Amino acid sequence: MLKTIQKNLEVILTSADMLQRRPELRKNNESNISGLYIIGDLAGAPVIKYAMAQGFEVIEHISSKPDAKSNDPAVLDLLIVGAGAAGLNAALSAKDKGLRVVVLEKSKVANTIENFPEGKWVYAEPDATPPKGKLWLDGARKEDLLARWHQIVTENHLDVRTEEGLKSLEKQSDGTFRIVSDKSEY
Repeated sequence: MLKTIQKNLEVILTSADMLQRRPELRKNNESNISGLYIIGDLAGAPVIKYAMAQGFEVIEHISSKPDAKSNDPAVLDLLIVGAGAAGLNAALSAKDKGLRVVVLEKSKVANTIENFPEGKWVYAEPDATPPKGKLWLDGARKEDLLARWHQIVTENHLDVRTEEGLKSLEKQSDGTFRIVSDKSEY
């Protein structure tokens, strides 16, 4: 019986396209690696509005920490992997907090929504919960939602680097992270 439960839990915690388990999450969406936060799809946010809330809330937490901003101009305060609802809302919140942030996206901005069928309606559920943060969300056709999100990225001068996937992430002895992408190192 215990083996069956363990096997079922492993299925739940294992991502569909990865051989490894999802990271362990602690308070404020911090992973078992100090300073590494997980939001959005990887954190299991079931709907767009919840993913946006995670992005907003994690930046509220990070920005309140005394070491949120680096004194070294060569070091980013924050690197966000993924330009979906959670990542974009986190980037907008981080920029509002004065943090230096770059967003890496292995494909296109809002790629999951981009791949929805043409004309598909995207709902802003649950209705009773207002969206958190600056990223716009209201019930709309896919094309209208994407156009608005691209406009928000442009108007807010977000540094979103598309077609740039993450290759490796390594925590350094000084507490910073060394990130290698398809195109650069951070």
